[in-house]
Amino acid sequence: MYKNPLNLTSQFYFCGLPLRLDSYSGCSFKCKFCFALNRGGKNYWSKVNEADPSFIEKKFQFIEKRKSFGVVNEMLIQRVPIHFGGMSDPLQKAELKFGITLSFLKSLAKRNYPLVISTRSPLAFEEPYISIFKNYTNLLLQFSFTTFDDKKISTFEPFSSKASEILKGINKLRKHGINVSIRWQPYIPEFSEHPNEVIDKLSDSGAQHVAIEYLKIPLPRGRNLLWNNMLKPISDTNQLYNKLGSNVQGREILLNIENRKETILSLRDNLHKRNISFGAADIDLLYLSDANCCCSGADLFKGFENWFKFQFSYAVKKSFHSHTIQFSSIEKEWNPKASIKEYIYPNSRLKDNDNSVFQHIKHRWNNLISKNNPTMFEGVKPTDEFDSTGMRIYKWDSGIRNRMIN
Repeated sequence: MYKNPLNLTSQFYFCGLPLRLDSYSGCSFKCKFCFALNRGGKNYWSKVNEADPSFIEKKFQFIEKRKSFGVVNEMLIQRVPIHFGGMSDPLQKAELKFGITLSFLKSLAKRNYPLVISTRSPLAFEEPYISIFKNYTNLLLQFSFTTFDDKKISTFEPFSSKASEILKGINKLRKHGINVSIRWQPYIPEFSEHPNEVIDKLSDSGAQHVAIEYLKIPLPRGRNLLWNNMLKPISDTNQLYNKLGSNVQGREILLNIENRKETILSLRDNLHKRNISFGAADIDLLYLSDANCCCSGADLFKGFENWFKFQFSYAVKKSFHSHTIQFSSIEKEWNPKASIKEYIYPNSRLKDNDNSVFQHIKHRWNNLISKNNPTMFEGVKPTDEFDSTGMRIYKWDSGIRNRMIN
């Protein structure tokens, strides 16, 4: 039994959707690039564990009676949107046997709770799911692709359906008025198509929003060696990244910005010509998204107004046309008061015992030793200036910002 299906993601300090829900641990899609496998160890694919089907209903009943407290519960009371499918696909093969996602959906839909679902599954186009989706207004379905070529898709996604079938299904959902976005994740250089080649397919699908995120390669350490040995198609990409130039972002290797920029901006321009909104899903470029809520575009849809704004990417996004980025731009945004100690690694916990979201983000904002501060965004530089409350002031590299705009 999977005991912790609803959690605060460790990305809370830059993500507008920090509540992560998974109805299963493990995933039968077994995509060869899966970051969850890298983090979950060699047994992540071998067994799928299901959550308690009544978990979400019980959670809301406790909250509605004000009997349960904690940072996640505070966010639920605030109706911060949930991202369903953070570590595993909620509509994978196991759902046909256990129906955990269906149970969760019934509880969430009953409350019209704002929800973003990430999936690769055609089960989303079938009953009883499609009937729930049709009557669920605060809902966004997000479908992921590496390629839109049916002949190539099995290279990295051996158990995924054909891209053409998913695109056809998306069109079906849109005809029912269901909100749908596409996440081109991961975009794999010299494998995924150039945006010019697939813009017609994207447009014809009816998807309202398209985001793109480049492949991130795990750093070769410990159990990641197993990951690298298993994924022979990735090894060629690793060599390509080394040849073109890459840098370390957290625990992963990402292609340098100059080798990503043309494709990302080309997709943005093509989408805008078709009146489709664009999302930049690479962390360092989140501010290029048309929406304010990270890359998902969730805040472009009615019902998602309470997305989490007390975080770095929103401060940077709000300041995109200013000279400086300041903590005061987000200081008054809502944030939970309870401790987040149970959701972060021991070495990340603050020593003064105040482990609230506010204190963590405030600490990270001023801490230049770690990369987890506003300089994680391309073109943002620290200054030696501080505001009246002692918070560091950051500035834009105008040359980099202008290249991104143009």
